[in-house]
Order: sequence, then structure tokens, then C-alpha cells
Amino acid sequence: MKNRLEIKRLKCFEVERIVTDYYLREEAYAHIIQVQLDSSDIDHIKSIVRTAPRHVEAGYHWPFNGNVAKFTSKDSKDKLTRDFEPILDGRGIENLKNYTGNLGDLTVDDVMKGAKVSIEYSPVPYGGKKSRRNDDGFPPGCTFKLYSITILGMMDRPMLDVSSPSKRRKLNYS
Repeated sequence: MKNRLEIKRLKCFEVERIVTDYYLREEAYAHIIQVQLDSSDIDHIKSIVRTAPRHVEAGYHWPFNGNVAKFTSKDSKDKLTRDFEPILDGRGIENLKNYTGNLGDLTVDDVMKGAKVSIEYSPVPYGGKKSRRNDDGFPPGCTFKLYSITILGMMDRPMLDVSSPSKRRKLNYS
């Protein structure tokens, strides 16, 4: 405790996968990015969430649709006033986990379907609400709070034909 306040460290996790969908622009109610996970990723995430206090598996709402996970950045019920950030440039870095330098900034225009990304997130469990009269209620579940996106590269990037000198000049000077 410091100055009578308890300081807790937020536990963040990372996953590296391929973007299947996203909306990261301003004027939305939430920024989202969806990535395709392996079953081992899903099992690992579920094992983390199951350690949350008062976790009840029955009827639990997981933020997966098949093997696609949805990560969300939302802090209020109002529309967001700016595009999501930080989006970082990790392209060309062999081992991001051991990298100690600074990553450059990118924008939402650099995020696209098929991009390989590293997502930093925290699972945020929530309790359910029992149904009453005119309220259907909802089961307990969790969301994935999105903190950062690092672009690692493109999976199916088309190759450019730069065999002619004029094409090389255009690419170098434009």
C-alpha cells in the first residue's frame, strides 16, 4: 500500500493471430478487432478466465464465435471521439517479445483483414443478471479489453513485379 491506497497491477495478455474483421474509427460506440484463434489459444484464455472470483461455467457467455475472438475498447456509453490507438509497427521484428526498442506509430488505415497482429488485452469477467418481469436478464460472461495492436505483417501480401527499370523508379520516387 502506498499512501493508504492499494495498488493493483493489471494483468495483460498477448495473442498473435490474423485479423478477420475490425472497426477502429471514431464515432463508434466501441472499437473492435476480431482475430482467428487456434483451439490452444481459446483453451488458454478460458483457463485464465476460469480463475476469476465467482466464475460459474453454466451458461457462461464467451466472446468467441467459433474460433474467432472479439477484442473491444470501450470506456463509456457515448460515441468515441477519436480513432483507436495505439497501433504500433512491429513489421520486420523477428522476436517481438524480446524486442527492447521503441516501435513506430501506425494508424487505423494500416490495419486490414489478413494482417498478422499482436493484440494486448485483459479478460474482463462480468456477472449475470437474473430475469425479472420485463427484463430478460443475461448470463455471466467476459469481454476482452483491447489495449494495443501491433502490426506484424501481412499474410497474403501480393508480390509486386518490379523487374523493369521504369517500375523500380516509380516505386522508389512515388
